[in-house]
Amino acid sequence: MNVTPKFFKSLLDSRDTTVNIQQWEKVLQLYKEGRYKDVIYGILDYVDPAIMQKRGNADKTVFNIPHGSAVVNIDITNDQLNIQVPFLRLPTDGGQIPLLRQVTQINFTPLDLAQIKLQEDLLTFHYECPIELAEPYKIYEVFREICTYADYYDDLFISDFGASWIQEPVTEKYDATTLDKVWNNVQFLLNESLKYVDYFERHRQPLLALDVMIITLKKIEYYVAPQGLLRSKIEATVRFMEQNIPPTDRLAKGKKFINELINFNRKDFDKDIYKIEVFVPYKYNSSMDNIKQNFEFSYKNAKTEIDRGDHVGACLSLQFAFFNLFYYNDVRDDLSHFVSEAMIKTSNMPWNEASKILYDTMDGVMKGNITKEQAKKKRSFWDTLFGRA
Repeated sequence: MNVTPKFFKSLLDSRDTTVNIQQWEKVLQLYKEGRYKDVIYGILDYVDPAIMQKRGNADKTVFNIPHGSAVVNIDITNDQLNIQVPFLRLPTDGGQIPLLRQVTQINFTPLDLAQIKLQEDLLTFHYECPIELAEPYKIYEVFREICTYADYYDDLFISDFGASWIQEPVTEKYDATTLDKVWNNVQFLLNESLKYVDYFERHRQPLLALDVMIITLKKIEYYVAPQGLLRSKIEATVRFMEQNIPPTDRLAKGKKFINELINFNRKDFDKDIYKIEVFVPYKYNSSMDNIKQNFEFSYKNAKTEIDRGDHVGACLSLQFAFFNLFYYNDVRDDLSHFVSEAMIKTSNMPWNEASKILYDTMDGVMKGNITKEQAKKKRSFWDTLFGRA
């Protein structure tokens, strides 16, 4: 355990987003001016400028926007906004009652704005309001809420209750060679993580063992962006492990889940490795100011750990922050490449060497030096400290 855990570069060419942040101020101004239909159009442009041309009818009153296995149907009149998203078909051989109980619970929480309704044998997300109440933040959150929970619950309800898709999702599959590589690499990461967990537990460092497990799950999400049931299970386990509950409970849950993934059926695994078209991203599009704010604790903590010679702690602190960045956000390409290059360079590197490279990388982010050209011109913190040219 003298080197850092392995890192694999993401299969995704880009982790950027179509969201246009500059559009949002315009949307807010349209609402202030009482141009309520234009507010809806502005929100669609904010998510993806191509939607207005590709997904609407001629008079811009009806939009049908694919999102995974669902289609977000938007109906706009002069006085009303109506959103309907057919979700799943009820099971035919039992399972209806427990499924409907689960839906009732979801309508109380986590849903805040939309509701799931039963229409004949179809479960459908609904939201409607007078057009003058289409406040931008609220309507965007309606779209995000529906898209997020439609993604999260569809595969769980199919697996647990026998529900079925109304239509098959349109996906982009990977070839067999890539799937073999992904399977082998994910298995490597899982088995490697258990070795580190065992090591840290034997040395009475349960929090470092927890960090390794959470980082591993987020590393897998970064590497392959799994979909379907696999993604839902990873998200549920990460949520549990990030709760403020005793470390022993979280360790037990994490080890159980990692072993479950090691024994995951290969065919089921392959089914969940694909790219898919989405409407509202389930990740956030954070500004650089927010990213720096989120990094602040790890940045200071890692410096303290390095100063006292705790390079293992520093590496895990920095990796935790970097994988949080990718796990919760769509990341613009220059920042993504800058961070991932450091992660590649420090893969299986001695902890003391890796900590300095990872710290310099975060230092570059915090100071705005994230392009290759800027990074070459900038003397690293460690070069300055040790008087190197």
